[in-house]
This record gives sequence, structure tokens and C-alpha cells, in this order.
Amino acid sequence: MNEEKYDYKKLIEEIFIPKDADKITLNKEIKDRLLKINWLSNCGRQDELDLSFEYTYIKRIKEIEKMLDDVKWGNTCINARNDLTGFLSLHHSRKYHCWNQMVDEVKDDIISGISNIIIESCRKLGIPEKMGDHIYSDIVNIALTYSYKEYYESVFYDDMLKIYESGHLPCGWLGKKYPNGKFKIY
Repeated sequence: MNEEKYDYKKLIEEIFIPKDADKITLNKEIKDRLLKINWLSNCGRQDELDLSFEYTYIKRIKEIEKMLDDVKWGNTCINARNDLTGFLSLHHSRKYHCWNQMVDEVKDDIISGISNIIIESCRKLGIPEKMGDHIYSDIVNIALTYSYKEYYESVFYDDMLKIYESGHLPCGWLGKKYPNGKFKIY
């Protein structure tokens, strides 16, 4: 039996990404910045950060898991990402077609290189390893937001990047509804 091998990823791209789509690739600078972060190295400290949004520090590590799993925090991150994707789909749809391809690139080129570091950092803090999934999701959103920065500026994800680069963990949102509120940081 002669079985043909298909490159399903390429086939899907050919079907769903228009031939005339403007190619956007993962920004090299953000890739380098994310790979250089000393993940969670300053958790528990209360450093002075230069952020656009206000922030408050969480003092007890036992609150972290609950906050990361909180629907309000999840919705805040989704709403911030939706601001970008909505803008792109309305104003730069040909560039937006590269979104899923870039998600794969972030997973392959960034997350695969730092996942063990993040898992170990979670262990050292006493945070369940599964909390790394929240960090990976943030990494994807930060990388894509930064890659589309020419078209849309996300103050939320810029601040989130600064929080991670400072060795802290963004883990919640205090306030009614994004964008009204402030980050909770450990």
C-alpha cells in the first residue's frame, strides 16, 4: 500500500491563510527578551516597577493559585488580547491571518526553550507546576502583541512583560473590569 505523507500544517496554512496575506513574523527582539527573563526570581519582594497601570503586591503565596485560576483574571487577559485581535481583524485583516502560525512559532521557539526553567521556578516557590500553563499563555499573548506593535499598542501586555522581566508574577486584577483596575503581582 502506497501511503502519501502530508504536511498537514502546510495544508492548513494553504487553506486558511489567503495567498495575498501580508506575512507577519515573530519579532526577534521580543523572542530574545522572553528567553532572557530570570523567571519568578523576585517573587515575594516588593520592588518599585515603572508600569502604566497601578499595581499591588500579593503577600501570601497561598493566594497565587486561586488568583491565577480566577475567572476575573482570565477574562481580564482575554479582554486585553481581544482588544488587539478585534482591532487587527477590522483594520489589518490581511496581517491578522498570520496569528495562528505565530502562536505555533512562539510555542516552538520560545516556550519549548524555557518551559523547564518555568516549571523549576514554580517548584522553588511552592506553586503547582500546572500554574506554568498560565505563564505560557501570557508568553504567547506578550509575543504576539509585541509582534503586532506597529499596528496596535497594548499597554496591558507591555506592563505584563515588564512584570515578568522584573522577576515577578502577574496573577490577578483588582478593580471592576479591565481596563479599570490594577495588577495583582507576586
